[in-house]
Amino acid sequence: MTILVSMVVCNVKHRSGELVAYRVIFLLIISMLGVLSIATAHVGGAPTAIFFYVYFVVLFLLFPPKYVISPLTILYVYYGLWFWLAPLFAQRYADVSSNAYYSYSFVLISIGLSIGVIFLYDSKNPRHSVNLPVEYENRTVRVPSKTVLASLFSLSTLFVMLIVENSGGLGKWITSPGDAFLNRSGSGLYVVGSHFSSLALAALCGYRAFVTGNKKVLYLFVVWLMLTSPVHGSKFQIALLLIISLLPWLKDLRFYSKGSFVLGFVLLGVLFLGLYFRNISWMTWSDLVPYTLNYFDTLDNLALSLNEFSPALNETFFMPFNKFLTPLGNDGGAMFYDMSQWLTSIYDPTAWKIRATIQFPVETDLYLNFYFYLGIPVLALFFYVVAKIYSSAHRTQHLGAWFAAILMTLFMISHLRGSIYNHTEFYMYPYIFVMYFLLRKYKFPRGVSNV
Repeated sequence: MTILVSMVVCNVKHRSGELVAYRVIFLLIISMLGVLSIATAHVGGAPTAIFFYVYFVVLFLLFPPKYVISPLTILYVYYGLWFWLAPLFAQRYADVSSNAYYSYSFVLISIGLSIGVIFLYDSKNPRHSVNLPVEYENRTVRVPSKTVLASLFSLSTLFVMLIVENSGGLGKWITSPGDAFLNRSGSGLYVVGSHFSSLALAALCGYRAFVTGNKKVLYLFVVWLMLTSPVHGSKFQIALLLIISLLPWLKDLRFYSKGSFVLGFVLLGVLFLGLYFRNISWMTWSDLVPYTLNYFDTLDNLALSLNEFSPALNETFFMPFNKFLTPLGNDGGAMFYDMSQWLTSIYDPTAWKIRATIQFPVETDLYLNFYFYLGIPVLALFFYVVAKIYSSAHRTQHLGAWFAAILMTLFMISHLRGSIYNHTEFYMYPYIFVMYFLLRKYKFPRGVSNV
């Protein structure tokens, strides 16, 4: 607790702009009262789900996010979808108010949510956050060349073709894209190369369209993304590429704006279509909404882990390092790279045979590796680092910083519904670091919003 309080004080001291101290204190008080009320309800046998629903709404209304793409927004979206909306309406959670393990789950979830809001909430006085207009001439604006973009288009397309060729061929991808995506064994290096090249392509296409005012290259990228989307497969990866391409417009987009609702609608469409095409062999359009609600199964998995396991230390924490033993692919499933893979092999071996995984939340990760409560400072440090990177992007206003900030912000989803760190970060973090320096020459005009 002392470590957590010290980190909060450090975070408050280093935030830029004028702080409203009472807002920070108020946030801490609300958080403590919320967690205590949910914990008390659990001990007393009352349904903690109701207390959590109310607590979530109170936090959201009192401490809303400022921007639509921000760490705090991602935090609210994740906890709102997986632990508020789904338990309220999904059929799988019919007994959410009577199951003791669901009850305890909401205690742990409320702690994770509270830590996130404490470290990610922007407590700067909005009266002193007004953007001042600055002309483009005040900063040197470089435009990515057509040669660079053409090279990235070619390289990204080549990696997509190599993935298709090495995972069954074009015929398999046309007839059964879901199975083809899940059975890409042997194409791991091409997948990594595709991620690297397509993310850079998305960022530079969006930036060029923004600074030149000519959006043809952006439209071309969106068409390319639509055509290659089955190979990208992951709903998250498709949404990530789309958001990165729109970064110049989204980075200053306020949470309460028309643009944010349009973005939410588009991302919801990506989710629906991704689930539909992944299960096109059996799913009808009438199945889509109930299936989507049942898709958010992380609370179910957290309750399962609390029921099946006792709190532990370092049960799965070092599993990501197994990747160094099999850098070119999984050795037949005998080795696990993260907690969710291991638990999927136990509770859904059929899914694990095709390398699909069910997702267990970060609360399970802390429960299995830090007795949960010893992991609170670790989770707080994670949120603190993400907040600092995001704040740095607002301060420096160049493409490299924003590229790093948006990736780290969106990657929060994979951590919140997974482990506190993943094996993919062994190559993604160095990539982000390199791209930060390569893209920092592309400047954004300070204080100008094109929303």
